Amino acid sequence: ATARRYYAAEVAGLDFGFSLTKRGVSMIFNGFTPKLPQLVMRLVDDVSKPSFWNEVLQQPLFEICKERLLRNLRSWVKERPDSQCDVLMSYLLQEGQWLPSDKIAACENTDLTCVQDRLTSSLQYTAMTLYAHGSMEKDTALAVQRVIKKNMKS
Repeated sequence: ATARRYYAAEVAGLDFGFSLTKRGVSMIFNGFTPKLPQLVMRLVDDVSKPSFWNEVLQQPLFEICKERLLRNLRSWVKERPDSQCDVLMSYLLQEGQWLPSDKIAACENTDLTCVQDRLTSSLQYTAMTLYAHGSMEKDTALAVQRVIKKNMKS
């Protein structure tokens, strides 16, 4: 449903992406058209609603993603030793790093409700920085920023 909803924007050369990071949610929007602010506002309005995530993230998709992640984590022990060393060095030198075995245990204990709750809280309690470039004017960028800030905090 989501792909159909934004198919016209993709055909028009507009692109967007979201990712959940340690510091919050990263939203990226690309395209050179006066319609870009409208796309941003529409997407932000959609993703800030729990109903959107309930529609998009359903049990079958969650299970597929979880299984792929577990498969990748479990295959870590089959990687070259120097690659394993990088992960272990990172774990020892940086705070907040997880060993693959810890990631596997956390993933196995995660369910759909947990993920939906994390998404909702991440969207509501995150700081925002907006970088706008290209053909977007300053007033438009500030209007987009106000909409994002309002929707993410509501």
